[in-house]
Amino acid sequence: MISVPAFTRIDIDNYGLYPGLPKQSGMHAPLQNGFTLIVGANGLGKTTLVTLLFRMLSGPSDIPNLSAGEGLGTRRLEATALPPHLLTQFASRVADRAKSAVARVSFRIGGRAFVVSRSLANLCLIGLSIDGSDTDDLSEATYQARICECAGVGSFGDFLLMLRYLVFYFEDRRALVWDQSAQRQLLRMLFLPPEEAQRWTEMERQILVEDSQVRNFQAVVGREERTLNKNLVKTASASTLKVELEALEILQVNGRERIRELGELTADLDNIRQQARASHLASQQERESRFRSVEGAKLVAIQSRFPEQASTARYILAHLMTEQDCLVCGTHVPAAAAEYSRRVAADQCVVCATPLGQVEGVVEEREVADERVKRRADALAAAERTLQGDFQARVEAEQAFESHRQELATLEADTAERAHRIDVLVLAAKQRCVTNATILRGSEGC
Repeated sequence: MISVPAFTRIDIDNYGLYPGLPKQSGMHAPLQNGFTLIVGANGLGKTTLVTLLFRMLSGPSDIPNLSAGEGLGTRRLEATALPPHLLTQFASRVADRAKSAVARVSFRIGGRAFVVSRSLANLCLIGLSIDGSDTDDLSEATYQARICECAGVGSFGDFLLMLRYLVFYFEDRRALVWDQSAQRQLLRMLFLPPEEAQRWTEMERQILVEDSQVRNFQAVVGREERTLNKNLVKTASASTLKVELEALEILQVNGRERIRELGELTADLDNIRQQARASHLASQQERESRFRSVEGAKLVAIQSRFPEQASTARYILAHLMTEQDCLVCGTHVPAAAAEYSRRVAADQCVVCATPLGQVEGVVEEREVADERVKRRADALAAAERTLQGDFQARVEAEQAFESHRQELATLEADTAERAHRIDVLVLAAKQRCVTNATILRGSEGC
């Protein structure tokens, strides 16, 4: 069995992104059993907080390029040092580069209580306590060894794999359901003893190395076979066969190179397409929020146009304008709702359409409500323009991706057809050489 960490508390001091309250600076939050929800507007640091929890456990190490396209089972799943831009990812978020910022997390794993403290400037380990006893040795190697022992895994790479696929769910997390090699790695870690799981990893790596060597050998043999085939073609009597083979080989080389380039470009276009989809969805949400804001402002504007005693009429008209339903007769009347909205926009009385500028005693509250409607309507128009631009960008990204995908499929089909034609021509050349050699031996015998 393996054990996953269960957080019990987080403390962050002297970090500008979490300044705290006047009476207590920083962030100090106990994490109770059950469901904990982190809520906040965009840009307030929710993702940064989750990433900080992960980095407090992983330290300055990670498995590189886990979101790359190849299968997880073919990767070298070893913990390596983080690049400089990730070591300082928390420092780059604040003006003082987090020079005195410290984070401390408390968690339980494998029946042991850990308290880990790290500098947010560079993720350096500055404190480690296990079951209430401070540890003098603050090296990452010692920390990783104790964590692996308590988690029941064979290597720190397996611990990082467990964090990324069983504990945290980041945006770049690969889809394990469709990656059989990834599922195999998690099942290996979950159900094998640590020593056997580590030996499995080493054996799998050795198999991949030997497979690569075999492929390299086959490539060399293939080149020699192609050279032999070319020589056989040269000895054939049909010069047209030689010309066709050489032309097909040139086309094959160029086709494979184009397939490689298109494959890389298609992967980049797929990333752009995914980003365009995300931006479009975000714009849709923003437009919906702006629309609700305008509706709310219209309700306030309606309220400002009625005397305090006319609450029933105010409610009836407000419901008609927002839901387009008449509460008196139950009829769906979008035309009437549009007319009342027009009167509000034209600064007319909602009931009789009299211009309110001609009425004495116009209250300031109505003017404020109308200004609020105008501002929020302008914001809605801006959000709709942004939505239209993001939609267009998404359409263009989808079209570019589909165009390159179709071209790639066509090239692959053409390359396979040429390969078959080359095999047929080479076989014909070999048979012709054998026939010529037989005839020559028969002539010498005579």
